[in-house]
Amino acid sequence: MDFEAVVDVLEHHDSDNQRIEVKRTASSLGKSVWDSISAFANTDGGVVVLGVNETPEGFVPAEDFSPQKIRDELLSGLNEKSSAGTKVTPVPEYQISTETWRDHPVIMVGIEPMRFHPQHQRNMPCYVTAKGLKNGTFKRVGDADKRMSAYEIYQWQSRFIPDDSDAAIVNGAALEDLDLEAAAAMVETLRVHNSRVVEGAEDLTDVLARLNVLSSGVPTLAGVLTFGHYPQQFFPQLFIDVTSHPGVAKGASDDGTRFRSREMCDGPIPLAIQSAVDAVMKEMRVRYVERDAQVDREPEIPEMVVRESITNAVMHRDYSPIVQGRQIAVDIFADRVEIRNPGGLWGDRTVDNIRDNSSMSRNRRLSSLLSRTPAARGSGTVSENQGSGVPRMFQAMTKSGLPGPEFIDRGGEFVVVLSRFGLMDDAIARWVDSVAPHAERALQVALVFARDLGAVTPHMLREHLGLDSDDARACLERGVRDGVLDAATDERFVLSTSSLGLDSEQEKILALLADKGTLSSHEVAEGIGLSLSRVRPRLSGLVDVGLIEATAPLTSRNRKYHLA
Repeated sequence: MDFEAVVDVLEHHDSDNQRIEVKRTASSLGKSVWDSISAFANTDGGVVVLGVNETPEGFVPAEDFSPQKIRDELLSGLNEKSSAGTKVTPVPEYQISTETWRDHPVIMVGIEPMRFHPQHQRNMPCYVTAKGLKNGTFKRVGDADKRMSAYEIYQWQSRFIPDDSDAAIVNGAALEDLDLEAAAAMVETLRVHNSRVVEGAEDLTDVLARLNVLSSGVPTLAGVLTFGHYPQQFFPQLFIDVTSHPGVAKGASDDGTRFRSREMCDGPIPLAIQSAVDAVMKEMRVRYVERDAQVDREPEIPEMVVRESITNAVMHRDYSPIVQGRQIAVDIFADRVEIRNPGGLWGDRTVDNIRDNSSMSRNRRLSSLLSRTPAARGSGTVSENQGSGVPRMFQAMTKSGLPGPEFIDRGGEFVVVLSRFGLMDDAIARWVDSVAPHAERALQVALVFARDLGAVTPHMLREHLGLDSDDARACLERGVRDGVLDAATDERFVLSTSSLGLDSEQEKILALLADKGTLSSHEVAEGIGLSLSRVRPRLSGLVDVGLIEATAPLTSRNRKYHLA
């Protein structure tokens, strides 16, 4: 982070943030500096700014700051060759610079995140040496340094260590606890596809041992979860909890409703995944679109994306004993769906390289088994285990006019966030249908961009829909031919007047607001010489199509309007 970005925070904000921590540190560093260095190293990196005082009025330079003394303390504490040892272990990548702010010296300490460094990520977490691993390991949460839990520390330490939790035998389980018919059907499919797993096997149990369903004749965790009649007999909390909430956060709504629906999807993995997918899709709104003489059913989030997200959570979660009491949680909010599983990303996977078409499995036996096991519905298997799922999720979301999935790795927990709405927002969908009722999906997305952003470009369609340049431009030119877009320039396309469906009086309102700025309905009526009763529905229409915005609720006496 450059000094200009830091100065912007110092000049325009009155507190720290996720990436910047300000310390007074007049003549001595103080212990909390090392907490922040640990937190930044274990999270997304950041900058510690020394020599600045945080006051109720904002940031001001520390008058008694001793930059050379502080710099020497820093370098000593980060020197791995020092006989006194380092203040944090291990030492992350860092940069130290002395800058001038308001004619006073300040020191910037830039800390790089360890999890993106090919060597340092294997030595995480970074902790304050004097406090020890348990009490001295921090993470950055908002503008605060929070102590990591024992489980989060364990996750970072074991990230590159092979995990055999899925191979553990299940105490008390026996062969009769497995659905051998389902297992035999999988084996028969393998036989038909010429798998060598069946060669030389005396019976079904031999094959199941080779597939890690059994170990010494006893079902393994992978075997019970995949083929158990009822896995929750042995692991009561290993199910998928799907909850639909009334708002955009957990908690009771205004009328006291805590959640709209809740389903605990249990049973073997293939059935649990299907139940969870059905529970989510039941809450999704559906749009029916006629194309090429057939009607397509379009849920607001593609079912493939929901299925892939839940399957990945089941397949890659942490199954170690310490978290066998935690279920996978699927929370459906008014604006998004969140899928959370215990255990962060494993191995060298990060949120930045998760789309690179490679697969790395924490639970390699379970992953292999699910790639061979038939899905509960359809002709495929539960998973592909090829690393292609995440790229396909992005393609499906962008094709539906939605942002790509958001991935959050919290060390001890991994979260996938799927945005709802896109083109499926009721108001937007009605508008698109009124403007271009039979338009292709790409043109529908282009119309929404043009309406919401003022213009659409070929680059936007390339970025959001994965179209190549020629196809993106051809789509926009079709919009021009169809009369719903106008070419403002070679690269910018705007909504045509006919697609907006404006009457002459609405065009006068837009011109007035463009000239005068924010006006009340009375001022608009006076400005264009119409009665208030005639102006109000035209203002509402302009609000509905997103061309103007209201500053207050409809019932407010202070409601005014301005261009969007």
